[in-house]
Amino acid sequence: MKTTLRTVICLAIAFLYFQCKHNQYIEEDANLSLLDSLNKECLKADAANPTEHLRLARELEKEAFKQKNDYMKGIAYAYIAAHYCSFGMDNNFGMEVYDSTRYYTEKSKEYFIKAERPVEAFRVEMNSLELELFYGKRDGTFVRIFDLIRDCEALDNNEIKADAYLLLGLAYLYSNNPKDALNSFQEGLDIIKKIDSQNPMYWLSKYPPTLYKMVEACDLLGNNDLALAYSDSMKFYIDKYSTKLPEKYPVIQCCIIASDMGKFRAFVNMNKLKEASPYARKLELYTDSIRPMHSLYYSVQVCLAEYYMKNKEYDKALNLINMAVDHYTISSAYENKYNLNEVKILKSDILAAKGEYKEAFTLKSDVLLYTKEANMENVSRQLSEMYTIYNVDKLEKQSLEDKAKVYHSLMLVISMGGICFLMIAITLLIKHNLEKMKKKNEKIVTQYQELDKYRQEIKGLSLSKLRELENEEKEPSIFEKAEILLLSTHCYKDPNISRESLAIQIGTNRQYLTQAIQDNVNMTFNEYINNYRLEYARILLSENMNIPVEKIYTSAGFINKSTFYRLFKQKYDMTPKEFREISCMSHII
Repeated sequence: MKTTLRTVICLAIAFLYFQCKHNQYIEEDANLSLLDSLNKECLKADAANPTEHLRLARELEKEAFKQKNDYMKGIAYAYIAAHYCSFGMDNNFGMEVYDSTRYYTEKSKEYFIKAERPVEAFRVEMNSLELELFYGKRDGTFVRIFDLIRDCEALDNNEIKADAYLLLGLAYLYSNNPKDALNSFQEGLDIIKKIDSQNPMYWLSKYPPTLYKMVEACDLLGNNDLALAYSDSMKFYIDKYSTKLPEKYPVIQCCIIASDMGKFRAFVNMNKLKEASPYARKLELYTDSIRPMHSLYYSVQVCLAEYYMKNKEYDKALNLINMAVDHYTISSAYENKYNLNEVKILKSDILAAKGEYKEAFTLKSDVLLYTKEANMENVSRQLSEMYTIYNVDKLEKQSLEDKAKVYHSLMLVISMGGICFLMIAITLLIKHNLEKMKKKNEKIVTQYQELDKYRQEIKGLSLSKLRELENEEKEPSIFEKAEILLLSTHCYKDPNISRESLAIQIGTNRQYLTQAIQDNVNMTFNEYINNYRLEYARILLSENMNIPVEKIYTSAGFINKSTFYRLFKQKYDMTPKEFREISCMSHII
């Protein structure tokens, strides 16, 4: 599902650029001509040279601030956000890229509002929401989208209104609500039909990607006939508007692949392998022509693997699914693990069909046991289903033998007994590990509480020593200056703190500051600041039992709750809630 999102985001950003380009005020003033020239250079360098694109965007930002042009500031920050977004998706980066993209997106929106450009501000807000959906951050997403739709009504702009409904459909789709997703997508397309645009790029950025999402929704609903109809509609719009663009335009290629995948997947789901065969050959040609890091590459591989499994070409299917498993395993730290679990389940089905039941059983067991959504009941049910399929297959193969029924019953009893034994063993192991972890965590909390008794004393001595150096007219190092500032002002609690802002406050530049931190504590800037924030949050959790966790992580300077929980767990090997509970018990004792 997510594999088309990168293409959709890039299309949306490209359309934003196009709007920005054609909505500028044309004036004869030399300064505005320079800004306009830089803007055009950014547009040209976008896809061809990302490094040059970022350099030009920074130059545009600098010139816009020099001329105090809020509109161009917004455009510059939109370019920078687009760079980080595209770069992060291409390289499987995670929260660091997300934070950078979100920061520059908010800055772009801020300056568009100052420049009284509500349309551009709306587009930036929608790009921000789409990015949050990509990273699985859906808290408050629907409220913000409904607010956007309401505000669009007042703006009376069909393009923005259509985009808002398409975004709502995407949110429904990612929330596993395909029925409402289809309705929202259709509402958006109905509004688009009212728009009189002669730009083929606009239509290709809206119709094919949206129809492909509708195919995905139909796939979830099990409506394969409707999925085929939407795939045909995709092909119609591609043929209609692609003639007005260069033949090898990348967007056209992506749309064609998506259209073929839609039909291919529907035919495979309907077990119409003969009809799916021509599309299989076309998709094989596509995978030979696109690089493995392309957003559609592994989606095509998974579709082909399912086709070859149903066509009983198990070795071919296994080879393709192994590549997909390897890819999603590497990128699972930054993507939804749903993709990895899905391909692993498909791999287990292929192994079972091939007769490698033990490996298939082990693989599916791993998926079911370690998927967050799976509880013990689901584990037992799905493992039983695997063994039932296995035993039925064995029964069919030995149907000519007189003892087939007895053998089947015996294997079923053994397998169910094995499952029960496995569940008991796992339960006991989990209980043992929880007790062990609880004792370990209590010991850790006690140690931290002992360390806290000396922390303030050490902090005072450190600051005193650093001030003595200043009184002796001995210049503190860059790192010492940073330590003085952070310890005395607690500026790490500012969620907007950056390398640039901290470097300015201590009288240096971001490169020297970054190097000083690396040389002294072997950390990046973000790790260094987050370490201060985590220590501050830990102390609040231990000493202020009445302050809710939501207030603590924002007080410490974190913007995102999931980032705070992840880093806290990584540093202290327990969640904030577990840390507080253990601290509370130690206070009582």
